Amino acid sequence: MQTALDVARDYFPRDIVNEWYEYSRSRKIIPKEPGEKDTYYTVSYSLTDKGKKGYYAKEHPYSGSMDIIIQESKDGGILCLWYNFGTPKWMGFLDKNGYTAEEWSYDFLNE
Repeated sequence: MQTALDVARDYFPRDIVNEWYEYSRSRKIIPKEPGEKDTYYTVSYSLTDKGKKGYYAKEHPYSGSMDIIIQESKDGGILCLWYNFGTPKWMGFLDKNGYTAEEWSYDFLNE
């Protein structure tokens, strides 16, 4: 997990996030049945009021939340790391998809 965070930190667009975004939340999404599915770590940033106004004023092209997602395989290896505008739709329906969320605190801006 630490290696994935190191890579994510290296590519984190700190200048963009500092100007237009604020930390929203971080979560660890785990399968209800351990060992059945992959685990996900998410860190989310929402547009500030300045960011929302700046988007509509065409000062920047960013219209939604920025989310960093790390996918850890059921045997502990890192499968994927991606930056995304929003999280996949299924992450909004964890219970239906055999997952639950637990507290995990991480903010790339506090590095």
